[in-house]
Amino acid sequence: MKNGRSPVTFSTGTDEHGAKVDQSAQLAGVSTLEFCNNISKTFKDAFDAFDIQYTDYIRTTEPRHVQVVEKVWSKLRQSGDLYEGSYEGWYCTSDESFILPDQVIKDEDGTVRSPTSGHKCEWLSEKTFRFKLSKYKHKLLAYYESNPKVIIPEERYNEAVIMLRNMCNNPDPNLELDLSVSRRRDRVRWGIPAPDDPSQTIYVWLDALCNYLTVSKTFTSDVEWTWTAPTVQVLGKDILKFHSIYWPALLMALGLELPKQLLVHSHWLVDGVKMSKSLGNVLDPYQAKTLVKDTLSVSDEVASRYFKYFLLRNANISQDSDFMIKQLNMRINELADNIGNLLTRVFSIKVHPNPSPLHFNHLEDLNQEEKDGCKDLIGQINSLRTDYAFHVEQNGDFRSAIECVVRVAFRCNHLVNMMQPWLLVKDENQHRKLEMLKFMVYESLRVCGVALRPVLPFESEKLLKHLNVDESTWSFDKIGFGSNGYDAPVVQNQSPILFEKSKVVNKNKSFSG
Repeated sequence: MKNGRSPVTFSTGTDEHGAKVDQSAQLAGVSTLEFCNNISKTFKDAFDAFDIQYTDYIRTTEPRHVQVVEKVWSKLRQSGDLYEGSYEGWYCTSDESFILPDQVIKDEDGTVRSPTSGHKCEWLSEKTFRFKLSKYKHKLLAYYESNPKVIIPEERYNEAVIMLRNMCNNPDPNLELDLSVSRRRDRVRWGIPAPDDPSQTIYVWLDALCNYLTVSKTFTSDVEWTWTAPTVQVLGKDILKFHSIYWPALLMALGLELPKQLLVHSHWLVDGVKMSKSLGNVLDPYQAKTLVKDTLSVSDEVASRYFKYFLLRNANISQDSDFMIKQLNMRINELADNIGNLLTRVFSIKVHPNPSPLHFNHLEDLNQEEKDGCKDLIGQINSLRTDYAFHVEQNGDFRSAIECVVRVAFRCNHLVNMMQPWLLVKDENQHRKLEMLKFMVYESLRVCGVALRPVLPFESEKLLKHLNVDESTWSFDKIGFGSNGYDAPVVQNQSPILFEKSKVVNKNKSFSG
Protein backbone atom coordinates (compact mmCIF):
# COMPACT_ATOMS: atom_id res chain seq x y z
CA MET A 1 0.00 0.00 0.00
CA LYS A 2 2.97 2.29 -0.53
CA ASN A 3 2.33 5.36 -2.67
CA GLY A 4 5.99 5.88 -3.51
CA ARG A 5 6.20 9.42 -2.16
CA SER A 6 7.74 8.61 1.21
CA PRO A 7 9.90 5.87 2.73
CA VAL A 8 7.73 3.45 4.68
CA THR A 9 8.59 1.25 7.62
CA PHE A 10 6.34 -1.77 7.83
CA SER A 11 7.28 -4.00 10.72
CA THR A 12 5.48 -7.18 11.59
CA GLY A 13 6.34 -10.31 13.49
CA THR A 14 5.35 -12.52 16.38
CA ASP A 15 4.73 -11.79 20.06
CA GLU A 16 6.11 -14.99 21.56
CA HIS A 17 6.14 -14.63 25.35
CA GLY A 18 3.54 -15.38 28.00
CA ALA A 19 1.87 -18.20 29.88
CA LYS A 20 -0.53 -18.95 27.05
CA VAL A 21 2.33 -19.63 24.61
CA ASP A 22 4.08 -21.84 27.15
CA GLN A 23 0.90 -23.83 27.76
CA SER A 24 0.32 -24.30 24.03
CA ALA A 25 3.85 -25.63 23.57
CA GLN A 26 3.33 -28.16 26.35
CA LEU A 27 0.10 -29.33 24.73
CA ALA A 28 1.96 -29.67 21.41
CA GLY A 29 4.66 -31.76 23.09
CA VAL A 30 7.58 -29.56 22.01
CA SER A 31 9.87 -27.07 23.70
CA THR A 32 8.49 -23.56 23.94
CA LEU A 33 11.21 -22.11 21.69
CA GLU A 34 10.65 -24.81 19.08
CA PHE A 35 6.93 -24.08 19.22
CA CYS A 36 7.62 -20.37 18.67
CA ASN A 37 10.04 -21.12 15.82
CA ASN A 38 7.39 -23.18 14.05
CA ILE A 39 4.64 -20.60 14.49
CA SER A 40 6.87 -17.73 13.42
CA LYS A 41 7.93 -19.62 10.29
CA THR A 42 4.28 -20.24 9.46
CA PHE A 43 3.60 -16.51 9.46
CA LYS A 44 6.72 -15.74 7.44
CA ASP A 45 5.81 -18.36 4.86
CA ALA A 46 2.32 -16.87 4.57
CA PHE A 47 3.74 -13.40 3.94
CA ASP A 48 5.95 -14.82 1.19
CA ALA A 49 3.07 -16.79 -0.34
CA PHE A 50 0.92 -13.67 -0.55
CA ASP A 51 3.78 -11.38 -1.64
CA ILE A 52 3.47 -9.21 1.46
CA GLN A 53 6.70 -7.27 1.83
CA TYR A 54 7.93 -5.90 5.14
CA THR A 55 10.95 -3.88 6.24
CA ASP A 56 11.48 -5.79 9.49
CA TYR A 57 10.21 -9.02 10.98
CA ILE A 58 10.55 -8.89 14.75
CA ARG A 59 10.31 -11.82 17.15
CA THR A 60 10.12 -10.90 20.81
CA THR A 61 12.41 -13.82 21.66
CA GLU A 62 15.26 -12.27 19.66
CA PRO A 63 18.30 -11.07 21.66
CA ARG A 64 18.09 -7.58 20.09
CA HIS A 65 14.57 -7.21 21.46
CA VAL A 66 15.38 -8.61 24.89
CA GLN A 67 18.16 -6.01 25.19
CA VAL A 68 15.73 -3.19 24.37
CA VAL A 69 13.17 -4.40 26.92
CA GLU A 70 15.86 -4.60 29.58
CA LYS A 71 16.99 -1.03 28.78
CA VAL A 72 13.43 0.26 28.98
CA TRP A 73 12.94 -1.50 32.31
CA SER A 74 16.15 -0.03 33.72
CA LYS A 75 15.32 3.50 32.56
CA LEU A 76 11.85 3.32 34.10
CA ARG A 77 13.33 2.04 37.36
CA GLN A 78 15.89 4.85 37.40
CA SER A 79 13.23 7.51 36.81
CA GLY A 80 10.95 6.11 39.52
CA ASP A 81 8.18 5.37 37.03
CA LEU A 82 8.50 1.68 37.86
CA TYR A 83 8.21 0.60 41.49
CA GLU A 84 7.72 -2.55 43.53
CA GLY A 85 4.19 -3.12 44.80
CA SER A 86 1.45 -5.69 44.94
CA TYR A 87 -1.65 -6.44 42.97
CA GLU A 88 -4.78 -8.45 43.44
CA GLY A 89 -7.69 -8.80 41.12
CA TRP A 90 -9.31 -10.83 38.38
CA TYR A 91 -6.74 -12.18 35.92
CA CYS A 92 -7.50 -13.75 32.54
CA THR A 93 -4.74 -16.06 31.34
CA SER A 94 -6.06 -16.02 27.78
CA ASP A 95 -6.02 -12.21 27.63
CA GLU A 96 -2.83 -12.06 29.73
CA SER A 97 -4.38 -9.12 31.53
CA PHE A 98 -5.85 -8.13 34.89
CA ILE A 99 -9.42 -6.86 34.66
CA LEU A 100 -11.08 -4.34 36.97
CA PRO A 101 -13.85 -5.80 39.19
CA ASP A 102 -16.55 -3.65 37.60
CA GLN A 103 -15.58 -4.81 34.11
CA VAL A 104 -15.75 -8.59 34.50
CA ILE A 105 -18.76 -10.63 33.42
CA LYS A 106 -20.33 -13.03 35.90
CA ASP A 107 -22.28 -16.09 34.73
CA GLU A 108 -25.33 -17.36 36.59
CA ASP A 109 -23.18 -20.10 38.13
CA GLY A 110 -20.73 -17.51 39.47
CA THR A 111 -18.02 -18.06 36.84
CA VAL A 112 -16.17 -14.81 36.15
CA ARG A 113 -15.22 -14.08 32.55
CA SER A 114 -13.29 -11.50 30.56
CA PRO A 115 -15.49 -8.91 28.78
CA THR A 116 -13.06 -8.96 25.84
CA SER A 117 -12.63 -12.66 25.10
CA GLY A 118 -15.24 -14.38 27.27
CA HIS A 119 -12.60 -16.62 28.84
CA LYS A 120 -12.52 -17.49 32.53
CA CYS A 121 -10.79 -15.27 35.08
CA GLU A 122 -9.22 -16.19 38.41
CA TRP A 123 -8.65 -14.03 41.51
CA LEU A 124 -4.95 -13.46 42.15
CA SER A 125 -2.93 -11.60 44.77
CA GLU A 126 0.80 -11.31 44.22
CA LYS A 127 3.91 -9.17 44.27
CA THR A 128 4.39 -7.12 41.15
CA PHE A 129 6.20 -4.16 39.68
CA ARG A 130 3.90 -1.31 38.75
CA PHE A 131 4.19 1.41 36.15
CA LYS A 132 3.04 4.88 37.24
CA LEU A 133 0.21 5.21 34.77
CA SER A 134 -1.52 7.54 37.24
CA LYS A 135 1.31 10.05 36.69
CA TYR A 136 0.54 10.41 32.98
CA LYS A 137 -3.21 9.84 32.63
CA HIS A 138 -4.23 13.51 32.94
CA LYS A 139 -1.49 14.65 30.58
CA LEU A 140 -2.50 12.02 28.03
CA LEU A 141 -6.19 12.91 28.29
CA ALA A 142 -5.40 16.60 27.74
CA TYR A 143 -3.33 15.65 24.71
CA TYR A 144 -6.17 13.65 23.16
CA GLU A 145 -8.78 16.30 23.89
CA SER A 146 -6.58 18.86 22.11
CA ASN A 147 -5.87 16.53 19.17
CA PRO A 148 -9.08 14.68 18.23
CA LYS A 149 -7.60 13.41 14.94
CA VAL A 150 -4.77 11.55 16.68
CA ILE A 151 -6.96 8.43 16.82
CA ILE A 152 -9.09 7.42 13.85
CA PRO A 153 -11.85 6.54 13.24
CA GLU A 154 -13.85 8.79 15.53
CA GLU A 155 -15.54 5.84 17.26
CA ARG A 156 -12.20 4.54 18.52
CA TYR A 157 -11.12 8.03 19.60
CA ASN A 158 -14.25 8.32 21.70
CA GLU A 159 -13.60 4.91 23.28
CA ALA A 160 -10.05 5.86 24.24
CA VAL A 161 -11.11 9.20 25.71
CA ILE A 162 -13.90 7.58 27.73
CA MET A 163 -11.45 5.02 29.15
CA LEU A 164 -9.03 7.78 30.12
CA ARG A 165 -11.75 9.93 31.68
CA ASN A 166 -12.86 6.99 33.78
CA MET A 167 -9.28 6.53 34.92
CA CYS A 168 -8.92 10.21 35.75
CA ASN A 169 -12.11 10.11 37.81
CA ASN A 170 -11.05 7.03 39.77
CA PRO A 171 -11.15 7.78 43.52
CA ASP A 172 -7.95 5.81 44.20
CA PRO A 173 -5.67 7.06 41.40
CA ASN A 174 -2.29 6.08 42.84
CA LEU A 175 -2.90 2.38 43.33
CA GLU A 176 -5.57 0.77 41.23
CA LEU A 177 -4.66 2.51 38.00
CA ASP A 178 -0.91 1.99 38.16
CA LEU A 179 -0.32 -0.78 35.67
CA SER A 180 1.02 -4.11 36.87
CA VAL A 181 3.95 -4.88 34.54
CA SER A 182 5.40 -8.09 35.94
CA ARG A 183 4.27 -11.59 36.85
CA ARG A 184 5.65 -14.17 39.24
CA ARG A 185 8.41 -16.11 37.51
CA ASP A 186 7.17 -19.41 38.90
CA ARG A 187 3.79 -18.80 37.23
CA VAL A 188 4.97 -17.18 33.99
CA ARG A 189 8.34 -18.74 33.22
CA TRP A 190 8.29 -18.04 29.47
CA GLY A 191 9.25 -14.39 29.24
CA ILE A 192 12.01 -11.87 29.90
CA PRO A 193 13.17 -11.86 33.55
CA ALA A 194 13.14 -8.49 35.31
CA PRO A 195 16.81 -7.37 35.28
CA ASP A 196 16.82 -6.42 38.96
CA ASP A 197 14.51 -9.16 40.28
CA PRO A 198 14.79 -12.65 38.78
CA SER A 199 11.65 -13.73 40.67
CA GLN A 200 9.60 -11.59 38.26
CA THR A 201 8.84 -11.96 34.55
CA ILE A 202 8.24 -8.76 32.60
CA TYR A 203 4.57 -8.35 31.66
CA VAL A 204 4.04 -9.66 28.14
CA TRP A 205 2.34 -6.48 26.96
CA LEU A 206 5.15 -4.22 28.15
CA ASP A 207 7.52 -6.61 26.41
CA ALA A 208 5.45 -6.64 23.22
CA LEU A 209 4.97 -2.87 23.02
CA CYS A 210 8.73 -2.39 23.10
CA ASN A 211 8.99 -4.10 19.70
CA TYR A 212 8.35 -0.72 18.07
CA LEU A 213 11.45 0.62 19.77
CA THR A 214 13.41 -2.44 18.69
CA VAL A 215 12.58 -2.18 14.98
CA SER A 216 13.23 1.58 14.99
CA LYS A 217 16.67 0.90 16.48
CA THR A 218 15.90 3.46 19.19
CA PHE A 219 18.74 2.47 21.48
CA THR A 220 21.88 2.81 19.40
CA SER A 221 23.88 3.07 22.61
CA ASP A 222 23.35 3.60 26.32
CA VAL A 223 23.27 7.36 25.83
CA GLU A 224 21.91 7.92 22.30
CA TRP A 225 18.24 7.64 21.35
CA THR A 226 17.09 7.70 17.73
CA TRP A 227 13.33 7.17 18.05
CA THR A 228 11.24 8.61 15.23
CA ALA A 229 7.55 8.64 16.08
CA PRO A 230 5.37 6.74 13.59
CA THR A 231 3.39 8.90 11.20
CA VAL A 232 0.61 6.32 11.33
CA GLN A 233 0.56 3.35 13.68
CA VAL A 234 -1.88 0.62 12.65
CA LEU A 235 -3.62 -1.57 15.23
CA GLY A 236 -6.74 -3.62 15.78
CA LYS A 237 -9.62 -2.31 17.85
CA ASP A 238 -9.25 -5.12 20.40
CA ILE A 239 -5.89 -3.74 21.54
CA LEU A 240 -6.96 -0.10 21.66
CA LYS A 241 -6.36 0.27 25.40
CA PHE A 242 -2.80 -0.98 25.16
CA HIS A 243 -1.89 1.29 22.25
CA SER A 244 -3.90 4.39 23.10
CA ILE A 245 -3.17 4.46 26.85
CA TYR A 246 -0.33 2.17 27.97
CA TRP A 247 1.92 2.73 24.94
CA PRO A 248 1.81 6.56 24.84
CA ALA A 249 2.14 6.72 28.64
CA LEU A 250 5.24 4.55 28.35
CA LEU A 251 6.65 6.87 25.68
CA MET A 252 5.96 9.88 27.89
CA ALA A 253 7.84 8.21 30.74
CA LEU A 254 10.78 7.59 28.41
CA GLY A 255 10.69 11.16 27.12
CA LEU A 256 9.88 10.07 23.58
CA GLU A 257 7.50 11.59 21.04
CA LEU A 258 4.05 10.01 20.65
CA PRO A 259 2.82 8.50 17.37
CA LYS A 260 1.31 11.19 15.18
CA GLN A 261 -1.76 9.08 14.52
CA LEU A 262 -3.27 5.76 15.55
CA LEU A 263 -5.28 4.04 12.82
CA VAL A 264 -7.55 1.53 14.54
CA HIS A 265 -9.11 -1.00 12.20
CA SER A 266 -12.13 -3.21 12.76
CA HIS A 267 -12.21 -7.00 12.37
CA TRP A 268 -13.06 -9.52 9.73
CA LEU A 269 -15.74 -11.94 10.85
CA VAL A 270 -16.46 -15.52 9.89
CA ASP A 271 -20.20 -16.15 9.88
CA GLY A 272 -20.62 -13.05 12.02
CA VAL A 273 -18.09 -14.17 14.67
CA LYS A 274 -14.70 -12.60 15.30
CA MET A 275 -11.79 -14.81 14.28
CA SER A 276 -9.85 -15.94 17.33
CA LYS A 277 -7.05 -18.46 17.89
CA SER A 278 -8.60 -19.43 21.20
CA LEU A 279 -12.03 -20.06 19.64
CA GLY A 280 -10.51 -22.11 16.83
CA ASN A 281 -12.37 -20.34 14.03
CA VAL A 282 -9.45 -18.60 12.35
CA LEU A 283 -9.74 -18.70 8.56
CA ASP A 284 -6.54 -20.08 7.06
CA PRO A 285 -5.39 -17.60 4.37
CA TYR A 286 -4.39 -20.49 2.12
CA GLN A 287 -7.90 -21.88 2.44
CA ALA A 288 -9.33 -18.49 1.55
CA LYS A 289 -7.04 -18.17 -1.46
CA THR A 290 -8.02 -21.63 -2.70
CA LEU A 291 -11.67 -20.67 -2.41
CA VAL A 292 -11.01 -17.53 -4.48
CA LYS A 293 -9.05 -19.56 -7.02
CA ASP A 294 -11.79 -22.17 -7.44
CA THR A 295 -14.63 -19.66 -7.47
CA LEU A 296 -13.10 -17.38 -10.09
CA SER A 297 -11.18 -20.08 -12.01
CA VAL A 298 -7.91 -18.16 -11.85
CA SER A 299 -4.32 -19.07 -11.12
CA ASP A 300 -2.90 -19.26 -7.62
CA GLU A 301 -1.01 -16.00 -8.13
CA VAL A 302 -4.07 -14.12 -9.40
CA ALA A 303 -6.19 -15.51 -6.56
CA SER A 304 -3.68 -14.11 -4.08
CA ARG A 305 -3.88 -10.65 -5.64
CA TYR A 306 -7.67 -10.69 -5.85
CA PHE A 307 -7.97 -11.83 -2.25
CA LYS A 308 -5.78 -8.97 -0.98
CA TYR A 309 -7.71 -6.50 -3.12
CA PHE A 310 -11.00 -7.76 -1.73
CA LEU A 311 -9.76 -7.24 1.83
CA LEU A 312 -9.06 -3.59 1.06
CA ARG A 313 -12.12 -3.01 -1.12
CA ASN A 314 -14.63 -4.40 1.36
CA ALA A 315 -13.05 -3.61 4.71
CA ASN A 316 -15.04 -1.13 6.77
CA ILE A 317 -12.64 0.79 8.98
CA SER A 318 -15.28 1.49 11.63
CA GLN A 319 -17.41 -1.65 11.60
CA ASP A 320 -16.61 -5.34 11.33
CA SER A 321 -16.83 -6.91 7.87
CA ASP A 322 -17.83 -10.43 6.87
CA PHE A 323 -16.30 -12.72 4.23
CA MET A 324 -18.89 -13.51 1.57
CA ILE A 325 -18.23 -15.12 -1.82
CA LYS A 326 -20.94 -13.07 -3.52
CA GLN A 327 -19.19 -9.91 -2.34
CA LEU A 328 -15.88 -11.12 -3.78
CA ASN A 329 -17.56 -11.84 -7.13
CA MET A 330 -19.15 -8.42 -7.14
CA ARG A 331 -15.90 -6.58 -6.41
CA ILE A 332 -13.88 -8.35 -9.09
CA ASN A 333 -16.68 -7.96 -11.63
CA GLU A 334 -16.80 -4.29 -10.69
CA LEU A 335 -13.21 -3.94 -11.87
CA ALA A 336 -13.83 -5.97 -15.02
CA ASP A 337 -17.01 -4.09 -15.94
CA ASN A 338 -15.76 -0.58 -15.27
CA ILE A 339 -12.01 -0.54 -15.94
CA GLY A 340 -11.27 -3.69 -17.93
CA ASN A 341 -14.28 -3.25 -20.18
CA LEU A 342 -13.51 0.44 -20.71
CA LEU A 343 -10.10 -0.47 -22.10
CA THR A 344 -11.25 -3.28 -24.38
CA ARG A 345 -14.36 -1.60 -25.77
CA VAL A 346 -12.59 1.63 -26.83
CA PHE A 347 -9.05 0.53 -27.65
CA SER A 348 -10.16 -2.42 -29.77
CA ILE A 349 -9.58 -3.17 -33.44
CA LYS A 350 -13.20 -2.30 -34.16
CA VAL A 351 -13.16 1.17 -32.59
CA HIS A 352 -9.40 1.82 -32.74
CA PRO A 353 -8.33 0.25 -36.06
CA ASN A 354 -5.41 2.60 -36.79
CA PRO A 355 -3.49 3.40 -33.58
CA SER A 356 -1.98 6.88 -33.55
CA PRO A 357 -1.20 9.60 -30.98
CA LEU A 358 -4.22 11.25 -29.38
CA HIS A 359 -4.86 14.94 -28.74
CA PHE A 360 -7.22 16.93 -26.56
CA ASN A 361 -8.24 19.76 -28.88
CA HIS A 362 -11.63 19.01 -30.38
CA LEU A 363 -14.13 20.21 -27.79
CA GLU A 364 -15.77 22.42 -30.40
CA ASP A 365 -16.86 19.31 -32.30
CA LEU A 366 -19.03 18.11 -29.42
CA ASN A 367 -22.66 18.91 -28.82
CA GLN A 368 -23.69 20.48 -25.52
CA GLU A 369 -24.62 17.20 -23.85
CA GLU A 370 -21.27 15.69 -24.83
CA LYS A 371 -19.40 18.78 -23.62
CA ASP A 372 -21.20 18.62 -20.29
CA GLY A 373 -20.35 14.92 -20.03
CA CYS A 374 -16.68 15.65 -20.65
CA LYS A 375 -16.64 18.50 -18.13
CA ASP A 376 -18.26 16.30 -15.48
CA LEU A 377 -15.68 13.58 -16.09
CA ILE A 378 -12.79 16.05 -16.01
CA GLY A 379 -14.12 17.36 -12.70
CA GLN A 380 -14.16 13.85 -11.23
CA ILE A 381 -10.64 13.16 -12.49
CA ASN A 382 -9.35 16.41 -11.01
CA SER A 383 -10.92 15.72 -7.62
CA LEU A 384 -9.68 12.12 -7.49
CA ARG A 385 -6.27 12.90 -6.04
CA THR A 386 -7.68 15.03 -3.22
CA ASP A 387 -10.53 12.63 -2.46
CA TYR A 388 -8.27 9.58 -2.55
CA ALA A 389 -5.70 11.21 -0.26
CA PHE A 390 -8.42 12.33 2.14
CA HIS A 391 -9.84 8.85 2.54
CA VAL A 392 -6.48 7.07 2.83
CA GLU A 393 -4.27 9.58 4.62
CA GLN A 394 -6.88 11.23 6.82
CA ASN A 395 -9.11 8.24 7.57
CA GLY A 396 -7.19 5.10 6.58
CA ASP A 397 -10.21 4.16 4.48
CA PHE A 398 -9.15 2.29 1.33
CA ARG A 399 -12.71 1.16 0.73
CA SER A 400 -13.90 4.71 0.07
CA ALA A 401 -10.70 5.63 -1.79
CA ILE A 402 -11.16 2.74 -4.22
CA GLU A 403 -14.80 3.74 -4.61
CA CYS A 404 -13.62 7.13 -5.92
CA VAL A 405 -11.48 5.39 -8.55
CA VAL A 406 -14.31 3.13 -9.66
CA ARG A 407 -16.58 6.17 -9.92
CA VAL A 408 -14.22 7.79 -12.44
CA ALA A 409 -14.28 4.66 -14.60
CA PHE A 410 -18.06 4.39 -14.25
CA ARG A 411 -18.49 8.03 -15.32
CA CYS A 412 -16.21 7.48 -18.30
CA ASN A 413 -18.23 4.44 -19.38
CA HIS A 414 -21.32 6.62 -19.21
CA LEU A 415 -19.66 9.08 -21.59
CA VAL A 416 -18.71 6.24 -23.94
CA ASN A 417 -22.30 5.00 -23.98
CA MET A 418 -23.49 8.51 -24.75
CA MET A 419 -21.05 9.14 -27.62
CA GLN A 420 -21.12 5.59 -29.07
CA PRO A 421 -17.61 5.29 -30.56
CA TRP A 422 -18.60 2.15 -32.50
CA LEU A 423 -20.78 4.45 -34.64
CA LEU A 424 -18.34 7.38 -34.76
CA VAL A 425 -15.60 5.19 -36.26
CA LYS A 426 -17.82 4.46 -39.28
CA ASP A 427 -18.20 8.16 -40.18
CA GLU A 428 -15.04 9.99 -41.27
CA ASN A 429 -16.67 13.30 -40.38
CA GLN A 430 -16.86 12.15 -36.76
CA HIS A 431 -13.24 11.04 -36.36
CA ARG A 432 -12.17 14.24 -34.58
CA LYS A 433 -14.95 13.66 -32.07
CA LEU A 434 -13.84 10.03 -31.74
CA GLU A 435 -10.26 11.14 -31.05
CA MET A 436 -11.56 13.48 -28.38
CA LEU A 437 -13.45 10.63 -26.72
CA LYS A 438 -10.42 8.33 -26.90
CA PHE A 439 -8.32 10.93 -25.12
CA MET A 440 -10.96 11.20 -22.39
CA VAL A 441 -10.90 7.42 -22.01
CA TYR A 442 -7.10 7.39 -22.03
CA GLU A 443 -6.89 9.98 -19.24
CA SER A 444 -9.53 8.19 -17.19
CA LEU A 445 -7.70 4.88 -17.44
CA ARG A 446 -4.34 6.53 -16.77
CA VAL A 447 -5.40 8.15 -13.49
CA CYS A 448 -7.26 4.99 -12.43
CA GLY A 449 -4.11 2.98 -13.06
CA VAL A 450 -1.95 5.32 -11.00
CA ALA A 451 -4.48 5.50 -8.15
CA LEU A 452 -4.88 1.72 -7.97
CA ARG A 453 -1.15 0.97 -7.88
CA PRO A 454 -1.05 0.72 -4.06
CA VAL A 455 -3.81 -1.90 -4.02
CA LEU A 456 -3.46 -3.67 -7.39
CA PRO A 457 0.16 -3.13 -8.44
CA PHE A 458 0.37 -5.91 -11.04
CA GLU A 459 -2.86 -5.10 -12.88
CA SER A 460 -2.28 -1.35 -12.64
CA GLU A 461 1.21 -1.58 -14.09
CA LYS A 462 -0.10 -3.86 -16.85
CA LEU A 463 -2.66 -1.18 -17.71
CA LEU A 464 -0.20 1.72 -17.57
CA LYS A 465 2.30 -0.12 -19.74
CA HIS A 466 -0.36 -0.87 -22.35
CA LEU A 467 -1.28 2.82 -22.36
CA ASN A 468 2.41 3.64 -22.92
CA VAL A 469 2.45 5.90 -19.86
CA ASP A 470 6.03 6.90 -19.03
CA GLU A 471 7.02 5.01 -15.87
CA SER A 472 8.51 8.17 -14.37
CA THR A 473 4.98 9.61 -14.26
CA TRP A 474 3.35 6.73 -12.36
CA SER A 475 3.28 8.92 -9.28
CA PHE A 476 0.46 10.20 -7.11
CA ASP A 477 1.03 13.84 -8.11
CA LYS A 478 0.19 12.89 -11.70
CA ILE A 479 -3.41 12.08 -10.84
CA GLY A 480 -5.25 14.89 -12.60
CA PHE A 481 -6.62 15.64 -16.04
CA GLY A 482 -3.79 16.64 -18.35
CA SER A 483 -1.15 16.13 -15.66
CA ASN A 484 0.98 14.42 -18.31
CA GLY A 485 0.04 16.96 -20.98
CA TYR A 486 -2.74 16.98 -23.52
CA ASP A 487 -1.15 14.60 -26.00
CA ALA A 488 -1.32 10.85 -25.48
CA PRO A 489 1.05 8.29 -27.00
CA VAL A 490 0.04 5.51 -29.34
CA VAL A 491 -2.13 2.86 -27.68
CA GLN A 492 -2.24 -0.49 -29.45
CA ASN A 493 -5.60 -2.03 -30.35
CA GLN A 494 -4.98 -5.47 -28.90
CA SER A 495 -5.90 -4.69 -25.32
CA PRO A 496 -5.06 -7.21 -22.60
CA ILE A 497 -7.61 -8.77 -20.29
CA LEU A 498 -6.95 -6.99 -16.99
CA PHE A 499 -9.46 -8.79 -14.77
CA GLU A 500 -11.01 -12.25 -14.94
CA LYS A 501 -14.73 -11.75 -14.61
CA SER A 502 -16.50 -14.21 -12.34
CA LYS A 503 -19.16 -16.43 -13.87
CA VAL A 504 -20.69 -17.16 -10.46
CA VAL A 505 -23.95 -15.30 -9.90
CA ASN A 506 -25.52 -14.64 -6.47
CA LYS A 507 -23.62 -17.41 -4.74
CA ASN A 508 -24.54 -16.54 -1.17
CA LYS A 509 -21.85 -18.37 0.70
CA SER A 510 -19.46 -17.34 3.44
CA PHE A 511 -15.74 -18.02 3.34
CA SER A 512 -16.20 -20.52 6.13
CA GLY A 513 -18.91 -22.42 4.31
